[in-house]
Amino acid sequence: MIINCPNCSSAIKTPKHTLITCQYCDSSFMLEAHSLKQDSLIEMNKTFYIQSQSFIAIKQQKYPHDNGVREDYLVQNKQKELYWLMIEDEDIALVKTTQPKLDEKSGEKLNWHTLLPNSQIKLLEEHWVVTQKRALQNNNKQSYLSNQAAELIILSFENNTVYYQQGRWLDAFEIDSKTHHEN
Repeated sequence: MIINCPNCSSAIKTPKHTLITCQYCDSSFMLEAHSLKQDSLIEMNKTFYIQSQSFIAIKQQKYPHDNGVREDYLVQNKQKELYWLMIEDEDIALVKTTQPKLDEKSGEKLNWHTLLPNSQIKLLEEHWVVTQKRALQNNNKQSYLSNQAAELIILSFENNTVYYQQGRWLDAFEIDSKTHHEN
């Protein structure tokens, strides 16, 4: 497959990633995920950086859902803190691995069926917009909530319990596999 750089029109042969840097003009751009057989941004057991903080991927999982597949990487930073890096098409999020239960004092009584995309709720003393809903194959359901600061809460509905994970949305340009950031 050959594509042309949108900046200088130079031919780029057989791109393997959705994030491309033109070798001729050094401009960066993204391809749509479905336009090529995509390799991941992340390689197992290799260091990568998010805003100059180093991480290493130690486990990979795939979650089929009603609209496709989400690829999750268990990643660890230098302080040995664990996070999930979640990649689904062009959506990328970094969330804490802990999943505390959501008690009723934290917000309104939540029901996955009533959390419709683009609806607004108040949860954990903040205002959130429901951005996505997912029905996973294991009968668990998830709702993704976002706020204006690109923060993220993932609500997981399992049996009669609601768990949540906090994190933030990332731009693919924030992920870097180069090693020159190491302090």
